[in-house]
Amino acid sequence: RVSDDIKFDFSTVKTDQISMVYPLDPNADIYSLDIDESKTKLFLYTKEDGQLWMTVIDIVTMSTLQKFSLIETSEDSWPSIYNYSDFIAIFDSYKEQITVFALNEKQEYEFQFTCDFQPAEDMEYYWYPAGLAYDGERLATTGTLRNYSFGNKDYCDFYIMIYDKDGLQYLGRYDNSLDSGLDNDWYDYPCKVDFTNTMDISWK
Repeated sequence: RVSDDIKFDFSTVKTDQISMVYPLDPNADIYSLDIDESKTKLFLYTKEDGQLWMTVIDIVTMSTLQKFSLIETSEDSWPSIYNYSDFIAIFDSYKEQITVFALNEKQEYEFQFTCDFQPAEDMEYYWYPAGLAYDGERLATTGTLRNYSFGNKDYCDFYIMIYDKDGLQYLGRYDNSLDSGLDNDWYDYPCKVDFTNTMDISWK
């Protein structure tokens, strides 16, 4: 149902001009669709035969530039995909793994590594990072800490994790003074970060 607050002119939908521009496999489950910053490529993510696939589509010609499997998947897994300008990181909470692909000299995505997400004793750290950076060997992630008392609340404490092909190489927790007066019985604590727009990370 369209909200009464939204005014939509159905006459602007030109149904007689709709045409097929890119055929989809009817046996594939559409997982997600994204576009790059330059708006020249579409990224189509599908689940097919127990795999999560990524198809890179040229917007001008609507032709396939590349199609490859990202990770194995199942009906119970809902991985998070972070697509940056030169790399892709897939966080698979079902298998507790991270998989990284990066663009090579031919501007094609190439597998870099898969590693475990984190040690079991450190499961308090956020599964969904606010910022990622990849330098060709190391993946740096950052985000706010997750609080389980009354659901997920973005307080101001944050973490940094660094991975390479051998797994987790650095884990730092940073306690912010803005959380020093935190009362877990106070559901709506006033000092919070501005969701995912607050934090970023980069290699210098």
